Amino acid sequence: MDNVWLYIQFVQFGALAFGGGFTILPLLFSTFVTESGLFTAAEFGNLVSIAQMTPGPVTINIATFAGYLKGGIWSAIVASLGLVTPSFILTGGALFVLNRYQDAWPVQGFLKGARLVAFVMIVYAVVLFCNMSIFSEPWPVRQVWESIVSGRLIVPSGFRVRFLELGVMAVSFILMCYRVSVPMILIGAAVLGYLVSVFG
Repeated sequence: MDNVWLYIQFVQFGALAFGGGFTILPLLFSTFVTESGLFTAAEFGNLVSIAQMTPGPVTINIATFAGYLKGGIWSAIVASLGLVTPSFILTGGALFVLNRYQDAWPVQGFLKGARLVAFVMIVYAVVLFCNMSIFSEPWPVRQVWESIVSGRLIVPSGFRVRFLELGVMAVSFILMCYRVSVPMILIGAAVLGYLVSVFG
């Protein structure tokens, strides 16, 4: 893996991570799975899962793991540095602008637009994870949109829902609503997945 290319990619991701780490998951998927093929969809899903279970921000964990898996320790360092570079450059300027002009309409307009895009990216990330874990065949976003617009279900051939995984997702969501610790939910789901793979 070319470390210069890796650094540039993660600089771009770091500059666009407005609203939290999960907003850039679709960009990561597009770059590393769809375009470059460095990871399969399953490998990417495993990478994100491990990054989520590891202490620290999910995006820096993804950068470190992705770099290490494809280029060793130096690539891990390069990817991590690339991700945080925009933060060092932009944070000071953003704080200056917000402190002085936070009530100005251009700043408020920018923030509202960025929040909306962040929400859409998170929804897209949910679709990606459903394609990797709950659906037997990936359900392209285009077909999801066509289903919504046309009012009839348009799915790929061989498409089915894995109900065990869907149940785990539903139970996890309910547990989070009751403020159960997310690491505990992750560990429980991991143990359940292991038991199903061994005895299922």
